[in-house]
Amino acid sequence: PELTVSTSVPNQFVCNNNPSEEVFLESNAANTSVQWMVLDLPPVIGGVNVSAGTNTIPAYGLSNANPTEVENVVIAMIPLNSDPSLCPGDTVLYTISVFPTPVVEPLSDSLFCNGDLTASIQFFGNATNYSWMHNGNAIGLDFVGNNTIDPFNILNDGLEQLDVLFTVTPQVIFNNEICEGVPSSFTLTINPSGQINTIDDLVVCVGDSVPQITFSTGLSDGMVSYQWFNSNPSIGLAAQGSGGEIPAFFSQNSGAIDNSSVVQVVPSYENSGLI
Repeated sequence: PELTVSTSVPNQFVCNNNPSEEVFLESNAANTSVQWMVLDLPPVIGGVNVSAGTNTIPAYGLSNANPTEVENVVIAMIPLNSDPSLCPGDTVLYTISVFPTPVVEPLSDSLFCNGDLTASIQFFGNATNYSWMHNGNAIGLDFVGNNTIDPFNILNDGLEQLDVLFTVTPQVIFNNEICEGVPSSFTLTINPSGQINTIDDLVVCVGDSVPQITFSTGLSDGMVSYQWFNSNPSIGLAAQGSGGEIPAFFSQNSGAIDNSSVVQVVPSYENSGLI
């Protein structure tokens, strides 16, 4: 019969700066040794400190200095037996593939208002997959995902500015093997919407002095400004104004029926230069 070679571990895929597995070599005939030697060793591969041997390929602590490409260590294995009835076996090749360390280019922080539509967030580097996660709550996006973050309406229904930390881990995935690089982080800051506390309706008599109406908010940071609009200036109040209050005025009604008005107050929130 013809001599064959079997290995205890199939061809290996190793992450940069990680060890390979020790490999035991066997043949199909008794008293057969399997000699091996490193046939191809790229100059960017480090850690191969034994280049030949018999029956056992040792574990190597392998490194790959190529930042973008997978590099292969190729080992030739030859079964040897002195029995003349056994046909010489073919040289068998064994490969240890060493992946580069995956990296992701850093992303800049961004600032949004509540409800804004984000742009697509894309990741660049030498990885085959970019696994991301964030620490926000109810911002309109899943907590975890992979690769490009599609545009979404980013949310902050709270009463203060919200910083959401995203962590991106670059990965190389091949044959169920995962090599991970150093995670990178960026922050999406979301300003809340302007908010004003409820103001009770007023009923007054003609000629009454209507006191100043001061606005207040539950927002705990940033700066809140207000614009107000009066639907009926004939009550004695200007059609519009701005600031933190409606000034005091004397009510007017020149008719014979109730004279009413709706005053709309629009709050605006500003923080980090964004309104």
